[in-house]
Amino acid sequence: MKKFLAIIPAVLLLGCTGITGGFIMEEVKDGDHVWVDYVGTLEDGTLFDTSIESVAKQYNAYQEGRGYAPIDFVVGEHKVIPGFEEGVKGMKTGETKKIILSPEQAYGYPNPELIIKLPKEQLIAQFEDNTTIKEGMVLITNQNMQGIITKVTDEEVEVDFNNPLAGKTLHFEVTLVKKE
Repeated sequence: MKKFLAIIPAVLLLGCTGITGGFIMEEVKDGDHVWVDYVGTLEDGTLFDTSIESVAKQYNAYQEGRGYAPIDFVVGEHKVIPGFEEGVKGMKTGETKKIILSPEQAYGYPNPELIIKLPKEQLIAQFEDNTTIKEGMVLITNQNMQGIITKVTDEEVEVDFNNPLAGKTLHFEVTLVKKE
């Protein structure tokens, strides 16, 4: 009993939050390399992304050739959207958590300066075939910027280069798979 009581202060000093299967489970903090599975939906339940193949199939959003696997990143290096990174902090391996991100915590709000109008003839000249330009088409510039055609008239085409998730509240279900 004396040995066990001697361990308790050490566990508390190290900031550990639980013991599972003989291993001390530490919470995620800045500097930790983590692997997480996630399901991302919009407020209406529409799936916009997932790392889990079975979920993609369930939502009829499966993409052939895509590698479905947990994403990994180092917490604090800002390689994922800010609210997602913050939401993972404090999690323990094996834990699943729901995270709701406002636009400010995710992709921000649409920037009107990223919506541009181009002469339709200029855009048509970029295509080698007889492509019909229509709303919803995705354009990729020479600088690898991706835009969506939002409006087509006889004279011009409006292209939105904002992230398609800008201005949206994002719902995530995140599972911490591994932490180093």
